[in-house]
Amino acid sequence: MAIEQTSAISALTQVTNRDPQDATIPVRDKKVLINEVVKESAFAPSELQKKLLQPQASDIDLAKVERIKQAIQDGTLKMDAGKVADGILRDAHECMLSMK
Repeated sequence: MAIEQTSAISALTQVTNRDPQDATIPVRDKKVLINEVVKESAFAPSELQKKLLQPQASDIDLAKVERIKQAIQDGTLKMDAGKVADGILRDAHECMLSMK
C-alpha cells in the first residue's frame, strides 16, 4: 500500500481539525487537590512471576562469554556469515508473518 492510497482516519481527523480555542471541548487536565489521597496500586506479583524475574545462574553461560571475549581480543573469533544471514532472514520472515 502506497502512502498516497491511505485514507484519513475519521476519529483522528475530528481531533486534528478542531479549533484549539473552542471552549466547548472538555478539558482533560485534572487538578489534584492538596488534601486528596491518591490510592496506591494493589498489584502483587505471584510466586511464579517472582521466580521468573529473579536472575538465574543458567541464564548466561559465563564461560562461553569469556571465551568469546578472549577470541575477540586475540583476533581469532570466527564468524559464519551464512549462519548470521540465515538468522537475519528467519527473523525477517517471522516478522513479516506476524504482520499479516
